[in-house]
Amino acid sequence: MSRTSPFDALLQQCRDLASERLAAAGSAMLGGADEFLSGLIDKTQDQDTQALLMDSRDLVGRRGGELEREFLDRYGEEFDKSCRKVRKALETDADEGEALELELVGEEELNETLKFKDLSTKLRRACEGHLGALDQRTAVLLGDANLESDDNPFGPRAICEAYKQACRAVSSDVRVRLVLLRLLDDYGAEAFNEMYGELNDLLVDNSILPKIKYGVKKTEGGRVPGSPDEDDEDAAEDEEKAPGKKAAEAATPQDFFSAIQKLMGGAAAQPGAPGTPGGPPALAGAELSSALTRLQSGDASGITTGTVSIAPGGHPGTVNVLKEIKGTNVGASLGSVDAMTLDIVSMLFDELFEDPKVPAGWLVTHCCTWTVFAGENPVPSTWTS
Repeated sequence: MSRTSPFDALLQQCRDLASERLAAAGSAMLGGADEFLSGLIDKTQDQDTQALLMDSRDLVGRRGGELEREFLDRYGEEFDKSCRKVRKALETDADEGEALELELVGEEELNETLKFKDLSTKLRRACEGHLGALDQRTAVLLGDANLESDDNPFGPRAICEAYKQACRAVSSDVRVRLVLLRLLDDYGAEAFNEMYGELNDLLVDNSILPKIKYGVKKTEGGRVPGSPDEDDEDAAEDEEKAPGKKAAEAATPQDFFSAIQKLMGGAAAQPGAPGTPGGPPALAGAELSSALTRLQSGDASGITTGTVSIAPGGHPGTVNVLKEIKGTNVGASLGSVDAMTLDIVSMLFDELFEDPKVPAGWLVTHCCTWTVFAGENPVPSTWTS
């Protein structure tokens, strides 16, 4: 006994809408086939290819109406087949399944099947925004929360399979059928996207998952590429419910730095003389940038308070000069975040110097890079050690 669903009537309504849109799309596609194929003929110099394209154009002219009818009939069959497959899997005796169909096919037919399968995958990618939502809503209609994308009776796989069977019904020449495949490749994405959008709208109007939470990775802007606008609506609704959420997220980086500062025991220093740790900065802007640049090349002339064990040429040997810089007028001129960065990198070098697995010569002959930021403009400084 077949499994019934409270959504059968709505499923049939969606099927009728899909059939209408596919009929219109097929008519438009075949109506433009003459122009499309003529354009390919003009661009092709190979006589055999030209002959194949002209034969295909003639076939569409003679049997286009039959191809269109076959396409719709075959789609109806594929739709029913997909629904039966899903519902059969939900039955208790799902292991019985449908009768396994085995068929011997030639190499050309196998190649044709693979090309139609590739087209199905291509069309799914092109329509992913609407199809992702439609897959979930169709799963509700069929009562299968684990519905596979390829089992969606509205999906490209079912449509491409129907079109392949229709092409076989009107032509025995596999080369001609592959030319007909190019028609669907050229026209399908736009037509399918429009149809899937309408199907989603119909289901939303009938309260089938009016709001969908996407579980896939989002882009930097927070949206799924090509996804429906309802994601934006959800985001706006969430912001209205939690107006303080955005401000809390904005404060996260500062909280992070504060946590690091606490871990390093960084208590606020008492104000001192200019150029001393905790006192007003002695250097700022271009002057501070110049002092850092000179230090990088081994010139400590910019240091007026404190000492740095740095040799000419920027090779300090195995002395962690970053800790010494912190106690000079240059280190005191750094902002709080810059000074914190200096502390973190200094701790990294402490670990390197104390690690017995790191040869001392390696620290002298290899480059280690750190970055300080002076004022509002980032000034990258690379120290060799």
